Amino acid sequence: MWFLALGLLAIALYPLLGERALNVVYEAIVLASVGVVAVRVPARTTTRPTWAWFALGLALEMVGDTIEFVDAYHRTTVGPLTLSADLFYVLGYVALTVGGIRLLMQLGVAATRVTLLESGAFFFALLTVQWLVVTAANRVSDVSWITNVVDVSYPSMDIVLLVVVFELASNATTRSGTGQLLVASMLPLVAADEIDFLNASSYAVGGIADCLWLGSYVLWGAAALRPELPIPRRRPEPPSLSDSRSALLLLAALAIPATVFVRQVIGRQVEMYVACAGSAVVTLLVVLRMREAVRSALAQNAMLRELDQLKDDFVASVSHEFRTPLTAIDSYIELLDDDKERLDPEHREYVSIIKSSSARLVRLVSDLLLVAALQARPADARRDVEIGRAHV
Repeated sequence: MWFLALGLLAIALYPLLGERALNVVYEAIVLASVGVVAVRVPARTTTRPTWAWFALGLALEMVGDTIEFVDAYHRTTVGPLTLSADLFYVLGYVALTVGGIRLLMQLGVAATRVTLLESGAFFFALLTVQWLVVTAANRVSDVSWITNVVDVSYPSMDIVLLVVVFELASNATTRSGTGQLLVASMLPLVAADEIDFLNASSYAVGGIADCLWLGSYVLWGAAALRPELPIPRRRPEPPSLSDSRSALLLLAALAIPATVFVRQVIGRQVEMYVACAGSAVVTLLVVLRMREAVRSALAQNAMLRELDQLKDDFVASVSHEFRTPLTAIDSYIELLDDDKERLDPEHREYVSIIKSSSARLVRLVSDLLLVAALQARPADARRDVEIGRAHV
């Protein structure tokens, strides 16, 4: 945790530095974080390829930062250096996303049909809302198509990272210190990108976006210094449709209509064909997820019925098997009881105890047989028997 503490302290002091020192300190923090991640990659065993992708993604992001700082105009114009920095940024996002997906596959999350349906619903809901609110409004018609592609790539990759974050956060294996730091490292990255995208014209070195980007680097470095995530040997069961997941699916289904409604109320333009297409895809995925939940519930119900039938058969079989030796024991006890005059008082007491215990066992077995017989009957017949017994 020393690296995390030092990194957060450096980030807290970062905005207070002079203009010339800001870029130097930023690059120093980034280089230290990326170096820690890269050095720790060989120490991994089961997750080494995943951390290699993380290290590659962070290194590409660092190269993009360096190119931007070298750019003399620094976001005042869109020149070759700026476009090359954007290219490294986008490639870095791709590498980080590949690493996150690889980790999910190792945890047995990304391979399940249920998880793919949920992730797809969240992805298309967020992508459509992002397009309606941010991307479409920031597209510029008088710039090159490459610039527009880059501008669309940033929010799209952010959405993919958010889906990865959701799946990692909902997995029990990632609730350890390493998993929590990994999840926390992606959130500032996405938040900083959204802030930068919405306020590109007012960007300032040393602002909140830079602090969030630095926080992401530091958290990744701190996660790399933690012990390796335990990878389960067996594939875990698909996640059940809990209340929280149901609420998130409902939110995904309502996000696009709510966005269209709000933008219509405030008088903003809405690309209805995008909204309709996105809403249709999200609705289809949510319906398929609900279908999977119903199928799972029916399968579990059938399995429970089968287990209940096996239990009833076992009880009936055991009860019959118990009754036969108990009948023989009771018969011999009756013979001893008939000839108890020849026994001394102590032995007569023993016979009496055995007789009462045997009678108790016979009653218990009879009750078990009665219960098994009642459960084997239809529900109406069981209800009639219960009513008759109640009247008696």
